[in-house]
Amino acid sequence: MKASRRSVALSFGAALVATVAVLAAPSPAASPAVRCEADIEGLTGRYFKCVQDAEARFTRRGNAAKLATQKERCREAFDKRVSSVVARANGACPSGLTPEEYRDFLDSCSTAVGDAATSGQAPACGSCGNGVVDLGEQCDGANLAGETCERLGFTAGGTLACDADCGFATGGCAAQRIPATGQSQSYGPGSDGDTAAGAPLAYHDNGDGTITDLNTGLTWEKKDDSSGIHGQHTLFSWSTGGTDLDGTIATQFLATLNDVAGGGANCFAGHCDWRIPNLKEALSLVDYGRVFPTLDPIFHQAATCNGCSDVTQPSCSCGAPGSIATSSTMPDPASAYSVEFAFGQTSGACKAASCTLFRVRAVRGPS
Repeated sequence: MKASRRSVALSFGAALVATVAVLAAPSPAASPAVRCEADIEGLTGRYFKCVQDAEARFTRRGNAAKLATQKERCREAFDKRVSSVVARANGACPSGLTPEEYRDFLDSCSTAVGDAATSGQAPACGSCGNGVVDLGEQCDGANLAGETCERLGFTAGGTLACDADCGFATGGCAAQRIPATGQSQSYGPGSDGDTAAGAPLAYHDNGDGTITDLNTGLTWEKKDDSSGIHGQHTLFSWSTGGTDLDGTIATQFLATLNDVAGGGANCFAGHCDWRIPNLKEALSLVDYGRVFPTLDPIFHQAATCNGCSDVTQPSCSCGAPGSIATSSTMPDPASAYSVEFAFGQTSGACKAASCTLFRVRAVRGPS
């Protein structure tokens, strides 16, 4: 009788395994993209189990050091396996996220699972405001992901904070000196290239279509090579015809970045305080060690700018050697100052739409 039951159990088990294998196996006609998706989904399940098992052991035993070691092993194994899947797919996998970025998102979901088990509440997974630095966020509440003003490159330190959109608020950070001109060629003792006075030019691409100047604390809009709102050659008017800043710079360009029509629900890079730089702010961008354009390469990726249209990509950053508008008015109130990036000069032009249209680059933050 026992042997008979064992035979039946083995037969049932074999049939179940065969059935699961048939159900789990990808269709012979599955595309490489589908097979990649299936492989990553399987690895996702293994990663969640690995992390949650580690969390469960920590809950029972309270060994934080061992938890960190075990979770790091989970991460390393996952990154290695996903990278192998992506390489084997030879371009068939979605390219929006790196394996590390995808795993970071999973970590935020894993943390939310732990929070739910602890509190009996179900926090959002991967959202701003949950206290976890999720994919696409720089920080979340008091969680600054270990960053400080100094680590971000602000030479005089200060206090880093996180804004309501889970981006770094660097207004409390401080630079040490006025930015240098960028000139390095010496023309004798005391010349600019000899003294190199000022703080070395330093910038950070935030990965959201913006670049922060680590000396001034200003955050600049990146430009692309499209005909859209971020287009490096797209033109706008300063004034409708008088002396006020009421042209399409305000009604189209800034209104779009600050999502005036939507009430601020979809502002550019999560910020609704974009403006036109004043003359000195615009001049702070000029790198007098370069020409055509007089901009640091982070603002003009010459090799990859042509035709690019996604400013969130580091390779898509354009700065044509032309003039951009400033918000500063000349002694003649009918004209506004502009800064020209072929040689880094200032000039002025009539504000009225009937005589001048301007290129623009928006800015936000402290001067």
